[in-house]
Amino acid sequence: MNARGPTFKRIVLGFSHGSIDRGAVDLAAELADKLAIDLFGLFLADENVRSLAALPFARELRVLGAGWQPIDVDRLEHELDVAARSAQRLFEQAARSLRVASSFEIAAGPVGRTLESLSRAGDIVLLAEPKSAAERMAHPFVSLLDAALRSAASVLLVPSRMAHPAGSIVAIAMRPDDRSIDAAFVMSAVIGADVALVQAYKEQGHAPVASFPGAEVVRLAGEALTDAGYLTATLGRLHERLLVMTREGFEKVGPSLIASLRRAPMLVLGPPQNAVPDIPAADA
Repeated sequence: MNARGPTFKRIVLGFSHGSIDRGAVDLAAELADKLAIDLFGLFLADENVRSLAALPFARELRVLGAGWQPIDVDRLEHELDVAARSAQRLFEQAARSLRVASSFEIAAGPVGRTLESLSRAGDIVLLAEPKSAAERMAHPFVSLLDAALRSAASVLLVPSRMAHPAGSIVAIAMRPDDRSIDAAFVMSAVIGADVALVQAYKEQGHAPVASFPGAEVVRLAGEALTDAGYLTATLGRLHERLLVMTREGFEKVGPSLIASLRRAPMLVLGPPQNAVPDIPAADA
């Protein structure tokens, strides 16, 4: 199936200290292979953490009765090195059987600024959510997410656990011609899944179903997009494998609700100027 949507050129898999997730690595490799685009692994060694550790007044809380202690710079450097090598090993294992080009890089600097500078139009930046709620609301994940959403790239947020690996591709449409609809059909063509549309706008003479017969359509009432309970219940009917939305939709849902969205990956599309030519469907 030929579907119009954003031209994806590269999957950028972002790693940081403490955010190495095997499921996210495998998903990135699978998408790169099926979309026939390059795979780029990027480990971000946060220079801000090193700078903080070098300050004489900096302290860390250690368990088992040790209490607050000066930060051990040598131990921190060792942990970062181990994390980087672990990330590279996982990446290379996943990329070994791919039919597309792959590369891995370790970049030092403020994680948000570094990721933003290395992302470009046509990229899908894949970020794995930390397992704990506290880490999802703290640096470096928040910095990485903010930077990715400021960039020209699309962003794929992957939860620590996924509920429906064989479900539908669900587009959350903010308007009848929403770019998420085309992108959902692009992903459907390469992944091999049904498409469902969540209509998050008032009727204006025509609905997404008019343009895409055969897709299941669910219409939201009023401002339901900002109601976590209602939205989660609505999505529960669709058993979503992947959520697709524009940044406008993402801003309405809000980052704090990502983890509650049925434990499904969420593709947030890049700026509108990136939505151009067709992507050929991958071989069945």
